Amino acid sequence: SDPVRGISLIYPTDGAIEMSPVVFRVQIHVQPGGEKLFSAQYANASFCVEVNAVTIFCSKVGEPGLEYHYVGKCTARVYLKRPGGDEGEVKSVSDPISFMLVDETELIARVSREIDQDHKKHRAGYRLSLVDWAHSQHRRPDRDILQRIEQDRRGMGDRTTTANETAELFLVVGVKTAVISRFPLRQAIRETWASQSSLPQGVKVIFLGCRPHAVASPSLEEAKLCRIWESIELEKQVYADLLTDELDCDDAYVRLADKSKEFLHLVATRYSNAQYAMVADDDIYLELLKELGPQER
Repeated sequence: SDPVRGISLIYPTDGAIEMSPVVFRVQIHVQPGGEKLFSAQYANASFCVEVNAVTIFCSKVGEPGLEYHYVGKCTARVYLKRPGGDEGEVKSVSDPISFMLVDETELIARVSREIDQDHKKHRAGYRLSLVDWAHSQHRRPDRDILQRIEQDRRGMGDRTTTANETAELFLVVGVKTAVISRFPLRQAIRETWASQSSLPQGVKVIFLGCRPHAVASPSLEEAKLCRIWESIELEKQVYADLLTDELDCDDAYVRLADKSKEFLHLVATRYSNAQYAMVADDDIYLELLKELGPQER
């Protein structure tokens, strides 16, 4: 029996746009337990790649394919061929795939257009870094900044619940975050699932930053370091939901467990009346259902 179940092109993929030249990658599917039989029956076999109804090359099984230089639309398939007869014996043929090959200039132009289209889907400044955001705030008059802080704090809803108001606190969510590098994700959370309009009553969201790590170096002048610290403090003043030095832990990936531990300690001491506590990452969308309360059957 034939040990080969089939053959397929795994690169380029169907519908892809790739830069020319490409090297085709082929996968031969062998029946379970048929490896030895395949080695015996297909020792001198070749795989051949056909593009736009023309065979462009054949290579021995196990050897790499050739570079294919072309620009335009392509429909390709691959087939196995064993020695025999004038043109060999074709044993297996893949399903055809279609893709586009472009030159470097066209690829860069396409990527640029896609980036521009993606940016149009988001609000202006959605990828601002922490320092850039702080700089944009400082460019506003002091009165505007104070009004912004007051508006944001009023808009925080239950997120700004104090320790004396925890009697009705239902859930505290601690979001693990890197203080300096993950500011855009915190902003996304504040504007989506943790926004005033989305956050259910009785839910408080806290960002678990811990002590940030930033050291002055030849590539990071003292002035830049000061701007980072000032930016962190401004974010804490504006949103009042980011904890740094308040937690006894360091902001480092290897210390993520410490963030969870400090959060649970915080809930137990400051928000002890909360019914539930949850730890989350800053790269997820958390759908918080409305509290239903006791239900009768």
